[in-house]
This record gives sequence, C-alpha cells and structure tokens, in this order.
Amino acid sequence: MKEYEIILFSEAENDLNTIVEYLATLSEQTALKYFDLIVETIGTLRSMPERRALLTDPRLRLRGYRMIRVNDYVVFFLINDDKVEIHRILHARRSYISLL
Repeated sequence: MKEYEIILFSEAENDLNTIVEYLATLSEQTALKYFDLIVETIGTLRSMPERRALLTDPRLRLRGYRMIRVNDYVVFFLINDDKVEIHRILHARRSYISLL
C-alpha cells in the first residue's frame, strides 16, 4: 500500500498552535488531548487520503481541497503526488472558504 508524506504548512502549524494555546487557557489536559487527537488524525492520512471527499465548494473542489473532521476542528488538505499537504486547521464553525 502506498504511503504518503505529510507536509504541515506554516498556516496549519500556526492554526494548531493557536488552538492549543486557546484550549490551554481553559484546561491544559483538554489542550493536550486535542493536540494528540489532531496529530493522530492527520497521521491517518498517510494511507489512502483520497478516501476523503473533495469539498463541495466549486472553486475549492477544482483546486483539489479535501477535509477531515476532528471533533470541533476541520483539517483541510491537498494531495500532490506522494504528499499530503495540510493547509489549514480551523474550528468547524469558521467560514473556511475565504481562508483557503
């Protein structure tokens, strides 16, 4: 089975840091739990990332954006050759179209 390399773009890394910092103000344990869960979920994209459907927005669909949900957060990614590029990690209630 083909294995993909995971590339975390700087915007996604900043998103993850912001999420963890915010959650840590509420509960350090929750922040660590979410960090681990998001990282673990992103890791599942090493195999068969194409199992995640393309986004429904026509412009983002044409660009090849896909997403995977992690509780209250959504990880947006592209597949390029043998790489999965993680572009953003956003709260599910945010309007993501303008951010991608």
